[in-house]
Amino acid sequence: MHFKQKVGFLLVIGTLLLVSPLGAMKVVAIADFDGSVDNEEVEENLELPDIHENTIIYNGTINPKFMLGVEVPGLENVVHPYVNEDGQFSMEILMADLEAGDEILFRFGEDGKEPQERTIEVQPAEEGKEVIESRADTSSVEEVIEEGTSVDWPDSNDSIRFDLSTIGDVDGQIYYAREGKTINENTQMEHMDSTSYTALLAPSEEVYEEQMDADAFDYPQPGEKVNIYITALGVTAVIETEVPEDLNVWNEDDDQENGTESDEDQNESDNDDSSEDTENNGAAENNDSNDSGTDEETENTDYNDNADETTDGEETESAVSDSNTNGGFMSPIGWTVIGIVILALVIGGIIWGKKRRNV
Repeated sequence: MHFKQKVGFLLVIGTLLLVSPLGAMKVVAIADFDGSVDNEEVEENLELPDIHENTIIYNGTINPKFMLGVEVPGLENVVHPYVNEDGQFSMEILMADLEAGDEILFRFGEDGKEPQERTIEVQPAEEGKEVIESRADTSSVEEVIEEGTSVDWPDSNDSIRFDLSTIGDVDGQIYYAREGKTINENTQMEHMDSTSYTALLAPSEEVYEEQMDADAFDYPQPGEKVNIYITALGVTAVIETEVPEDLNVWNEDDDQENGTESDEDQNESDNDDSSEDTENNGAAENNDSNDSGTDEETENTDYNDNADETTDGEETESAVSDSNTNGGFMSPIGWTVIGIVILALVIGGIIWGKKRRNV
């Protein structure tokens, strides 16, 4: 054979070798489809509640022997929810952006059989339809999720947040809803790692007031209940918690209030002290005045005493004068007589002494 003929022959043989296995596989695959999924079996345990425009989490039940695929308008990929042994399934469809009239396709498959399909039509939005629950009893599975979940409210001076640790088989996002409210696209918990999530309920009131209009802000309150929606193990478990009353953010506010009250009390105390000081000063001044009055009274007393002494002296002098005038023992005449007698005795003594010496 010529070289070109050999090359062409090899190409033909190679193509046949490549195509033949693919064709054989296709024939085998076609041959493996042994009819369709049994219609009656599809209806067993089947519950597909209505879906609404505002639905975010959807729960239903199917025959657990089937695989489930869901085609949702607005989602490029087919959703394959986890189906537990009781046929319960739960899925998140927030990103679908549903509109009333859209059709959602449920496909029930089984190995080697043509799948069966069911469709439901999306209903208009309705309050309370954000989470669609099935009528099935899912309490035993929910209990498993609850036992594997813990909620913690860390202390913080500038925010109100909670952390969640749960089982690892979570399907989709975890949502929370404050008391009297429901889940929405803004209430997803932030995924931290494989089993940990966190959610910021609010910055502190002081921080919020600095950044936004506090009058339009529904600030969380101590004791307020919060529901957490966890989609896992084919069900949606609702974990209830509440905002603690001993967070630092509350204590800080109390401290500020107490501080204000303390300041007011301090001011009142200072005012009371000032009043007391004023009263004390007034009392002291009054006491000083009284002391002055007392001193004056003392001086007056001393003066009166002096006056009394002077009076007494005058009375004494008057008495002496009266006594002298009246010729009493201590009169000048009496003293003169005594003096003359003494002088006579002295002179007499001297004369007697001289005479005695002459003898």
